[in-house]
Amino acid sequence: MMLRQKIWLFLVGLCFTSLLYKPITFVWVSCAFLIHWLIDKNLLDKIRRAFTNKKTWPFYAFFLLQLLWCIKTNYKNEAVIQMERAIFLVVFPIILSSENYLSAKVEKILLRIFSIALLASLCYAFCHAIYSFHFLKDVPLKNVLLNRGQLSIATIWHPGHYSVFIAFLILWNYTHLKYQTVWRFIYILLFSIPLIIFTSRTVLPFCVLFVLLELLNSASKRTNKFKSRFLAILLIVIGSLLLYSIPSINKRVRDTLQNINNINLTVGDSDATAARRVIYQNNIELIKDKPMRGYGLGASHIELKEKLFKEGYQKLAADDIGAHSEYLKIFIEQGILGILIFLFLLFFISREFYKNIKENKMEFWMSLLIILTFLTDSMFDFTRFAVFYPFFWSLFMFRENEETQALTL
Repeated sequence: MMLRQKIWLFLVGLCFTSLLYKPITFVWVSCAFLIHWLIDKNLLDKIRRAFTNKKTWPFYAFFLLQLLWCIKTNYKNEAVIQMERAIFLVVFPIILSSENYLSAKVEKILLRIFSIALLASLCYAFCHAIYSFHFLKDVPLKNVLLNRGQLSIATIWHPGHYSVFIAFLILWNYTHLKYQTVWRFIYILLFSIPLIIFTSRTVLPFCVLFVLLELLNSASKRTNKFKSRFLAILLIVIGSLLLYSIPSINKRVRDTLQNINNINLTVGDSDATAARRVIYQNNIELIKDKPMRGYGLGASHIELKEKLFKEGYQKLAADDIGAHSEYLKIFIEQGILGILIFLFLLFFISREFYKNIKENKMEFWMSLLIILTFLTDSMFDFTRFAVFYPFFWSLFMFRENEETQALTL
């Protein structure tokens, strides 16, 4: 392996490790990645490949639209912050479309690195929770480990965000079951435990749907398809009932059902489901007022807050809550043109990954999970996702670039 390729592998591994801790660490590693890309005698050739590769064009189009809206917006400070995050939609496609050494062997190494990094991060979260609540406040150990709220305080970041990375790792491990089957199975069981405890209302149903479709797909390949499908459905029903019997999931479902219609002017951020319903309703009303051009980049947060105050939701507005949907946020800020280009970008990415679904299911299913997370939260408001999503898309989408030399170990 050449020195340049070793450095590339080290930086990619560092990206996977650093994103699980402080977001600013991932940003600095990304800057080092960019410097590594720039210091190359073949730089001009790489620039040419990066801008002539048609797969990169949807990324550039969406970024340029945001840049245009940033210039024309009245919310300059907020727009500049968003552009600082949006720059990664261009940086990673440029870097990884022109220099990408990802191969099957390298992917196995990265999977191990990411598994260890995520496990270490989760161990820190649970140990911090046990120390803070069990030893210092005498909270029963069982209550600490099964209480999502207490873990929220102890974790490095929100449990819902942890769930995205855990689901990513489970999907990644599952697609590599043909390698070291027993260990992969143990990995999946190990990381399923915190996924269940964190109980994300977006990620957990997605994982259940994935398992359901995999069981049905497996059953359809057997000789007695009717019997196999019947047994698969029966297993799904039993598994769902067992999942529902888990205290954290049962409580989460009951709280959601009780909270969804509990809408009044005193609703706050802690009333998660009711709060989101109020937010979505007000987001849609904002869109109706300016559907074509939008309000300008960085406007959604301020406009929503003002509208909530105007409608009488003083507590929710004071909680300084965001749009809670990337689609609605983009529609509010960039109008119909912005949302159409963004949807095309997501469709394009999913289509590219679908072409490779027989060889690697993880890429396509992870792209679907990302699309789903955009539905329930403004993911690009968080630096870790504003950096990780473009990094993931670019790393795996451009791995098959014919002009790129594969790394062999």
